[in-house]
Amino acid sequence: PIHVAECLHRDPQLIARAVETFYLRDPLLLRVCNRMETFSPRLMVPYRVRFSRCLYAMLTQQVFHAPKTFRLPPVSHRDHKAAELGMKVACGFEMMFHQARHRSWGEGS
Repeated sequence: PIHVAECLHRDPQLIARAVETFYLRDPLLLRVCNRMETFSPRLMVPYRVRFSRCLYAMLTQQVFHAPKTFRLPPVSHRDHKAAELGMKVACGFEMMFHQARHRSWGEGS
């Protein structure tokens, strides 16, 4: 999604936090990905992201079925791997944003 690309352009180090959030997700947090309210996949743009080997492995080894909001190319398509990786990063950003928003609301009360 374009908003993920904008965030990573401003602060490339956010990729580590997004991958960690995705990797350590729980079922309740996973529900946020079904809506994708903040980082909507409606407007997708190609964006090159640098991963450490560890972060790349953390994402690629996770079995994760795409939420209905994402339209991934078929597995046989040459762009499937990149699209799947982007979907996992976008879900990580959505969960990370959701956690941060609820954490800040909890501190204010």
